[in-house]
Amino acid sequence: MQQWLTPDLAQYMPLLGLGADVAPAMPASRKLTIATAPLLRPGKIGEAYFARAYRRLEAGRHQHAIRVEFAERFFARELMVDIDPKRLEHQLIDVVSTGSAALRLSHWFLDKGDWSRALFPLKASLKVAEIDAVFDYEGRLDEAPIFRDLLDRAAQGRPEERNGVPLTNPAAIQAYLEHYVALRRSIEEHGFWRRSEITAETTSRFSGTAVRRTKDERNEREVGIAIGADGTVARIVGGNHRTAIAQRLGLSRIPAQVRLVHAEWLRGWIARTCLSPARALAHGLQHLCLLLMMQSSIWVEVI
Repeated sequence: MQQWLTPDLAQYMPLLGLGADVAPAMPASRKLTIATAPLLRPGKIGEAYFARAYRRLEAGRHQHAIRVEFAERFFARELMVDIDPKRLEHQLIDVVSTGSAALRLSHWFLDKGDWSRALFPLKASLKVAEIDAVFDYEGRLDEAPIFRDLLDRAAQGRPEERNGVPLTNPAAIQAYLEHYVALRRSIEEHGFWRRSEITAETTSRFSGTAVRRTKDERNEREVGIAIGADGTVARIVGGNHRTAIAQRLGLSRIPAQVRLVHAEWLRGWIARTCLSPARALAHGLQHLCLLLMMQSSIWVEVI
């Protein structure tokens, strides 16, 4: 049974739709983090920084710690894992309420909150419905239920926005879904690649259109995953549609990036290995990487 919480953790409530706008995607603090992240180097100083942040978290001084950009810099390729996409059955909602403020979980690498109410089945997401249309209604996308749903939302004055582009009319919705028809074909023909391995030619082929700006394609993230308190995994920001395509194609593995780690999981690995927080996390990730490719069970206990 999956355990995403312990009794003393603060419970997060998901903020959806307009409610998510209260937590900006690029506040000044995150811009500063992105600018200074390259200054962090793997080594004793970075390890000490990570340990200090973890101790503050454990002491209850903070609910979350370590900006994800710092973690990407410090752990680098250690955050990359191969995962059977069938294991990704839930998504962790990015924007949540802590009771006193709004929080974007994707801005942080360590968190100690209760995620249980912020988890939703992937199969219920709009992004999955869009990819279902790509597979089930190719050549007649305008007949897909999601096409009509997107059109209804536009008619009601609340169009869905994708990559900064509002889907306000049939032509925009058609072009948007056709983009993912092309992406599906590309994955079928060339495989599922890490973003760092995507060529400039491929990037240009999928960008610079009315529904996909070049900047958005270049900034596309790896498939993001979060590790829960007991080591169970959920999808988080990054690679929504690519994950759904991989699942529909029945791919046995895809590359993903660990973007969020529950402090309870890390605490277990510190106790298990008697290593520093950073080294214990790296050890736990190596172990998890092996478990994620096992075919026996969707939910994996590692503590």
